[in-house]
Amino acid sequence: MTKKIALISPGSLGAAVGKALSRIGHAVLCDVSNRSAATKRRAFDEGFFLCRSLNEMLLECDVILSLATPSQALLVSKKISDGIKQLQEEGVLSVDHKKIFVDGNSISPETAGKVLKETTSVGMSGIKASFFGPADTFAQDNVLVLSGARAAEVASLFRGLAEVRLISKEFCAAAAVKMSMSIITKCLPAVFLESMGAAVASGQLDATLKLFERLYPGHAQLMKRVMPTYPRHVLRRADEMLEIEAWLCQLGQDPVMTRSARESIDALRLYKHSGEDLGDLQQVVQTFVPSQPKAAE
Repeated sequence: MTKKIALISPGSLGAAVGKALSRIGHAVLCDVSNRSAATKRRAFDEGFFLCRSLNEMLLECDVILSLATPSQALLVSKKISDGIKQLQEEGVLSVDHKKIFVDGNSISPETAGKVLKETTSVGMSGIKASFFGPADTFAQDNVLVLSGARAAEVASLFRGLAEVRLISKEFCAAAAVKMSMSIITKCLPAVFLESMGAAVASGQLDATLKLFERLYPGHAQLMKRVMPTYPRHVLRRADEMLEIEAWLCQLGQDPVMTRSARESIDALRLYKHSGEDLGDLQQVVQTFVPSQPKAAE
């Protein structure tokens, strides 16, 4: 059954997910109030339905899908719950509505719990969604992990688009899986760049890269997929790593690896290269890794 899905913050992943949902018949709604003409045109070209206000979108939709940055996840849930509450007070939305709020942000279980409390306070059902795989596409290479009481209903929306896994009726479960997996996917690029920095400094980049690809093809494939687009998502990834650090501290663990990886990546200032079109790992390394030690600033 097709649904009307409100898409919050259609960035790289949001646009890809929205386009995929639209392609199989779902109506994807976007609030374009106070947005630029270019943004409106892009949303229209993707086949999304343009709403004149947030409340218009909330009134029309069946499902709300939040794909904001981690630092904005709780603010988005508060904004949505405020809009739902206003519609209820105006008498245009029943207090026993059946809308589903899907949080697809890379947030810790603690933050996810706050999102759930916010959204369920106005009668919405909360589902936690964690997206894995390429950040700019949504297809069979992606895996979607869902948790929450109505996760099966949300899974049906994505049938045929990507691999979907239902793991628990407990809302925060998918957030825990996301954070645990993200320790690997966020730390490996930092280790890779540090090792290649040593290869550059010693004049052995070509030999080291060839041996890396020969001995560790899986790791090399991951770096080939992740690193060329890293600058575009580096600020979002920094937010995610801060979420991981806070969560590990709550678990009583010292987030030494995640913290070191974040600081290492931050020191390279990869956002400076956001316009680069990088074709292979050698080009990635030559672009991202300083050929000489950085002078003290």
